[in-house]
Amino acid sequence: MDRLLHMAQSVAVFRSIYIKHSRGEPGGGGSWRFLILIDNYDAGRGIRPADIARYVRCSRAYVSRMIGELSADGLVEARPDDRDLRSHFIVCTEKGRRLAQDIMDDYVAVTRRLHDGLGARKSEQLVSLLDEAIAILERANEDDEYGL
Repeated sequence: MDRLLHMAQSVAVFRSIYIKHSRGEPGGGGSWRFLILIDNYDAGRGIRPADIARYVRCSRAYVSRMIGELSADGLVEARPDDRDLRSHFIVCTEKGRRLAQDIMDDYVAVTRRLHDGLGARKSEQLVSLLDEAIAILERANEDDEYGL
């Protein structure tokens, strides 16, 4: 169990060091993850809130709260679905696209430092292990408490 605890602590520390976006900034408090997803999903053409909930494995109420925060900061907006007028897509505003790009630029800079420190071979191993870990977690979450 000590090795599992150490692994969990290492992941938590890595995540907190890697993520530099502040809670007090627009898109802070965790909503930046939604901003990145919205900006990148379907080449930025928009994503339905229900699809966000499915993708990030959270409740629709939580998605609504995060979209509300992003919208209040002028980072996203809702656009009607021309094929289904009861539905809408969430898209980034220009301000939201700029912030998403700034956040990704920070990620790339941190990743570059990580790559430089580990070297090419270890970096490739890390990516391979992370891809495998994501696949394991996605399979485990297929029938989670949200029923998605």
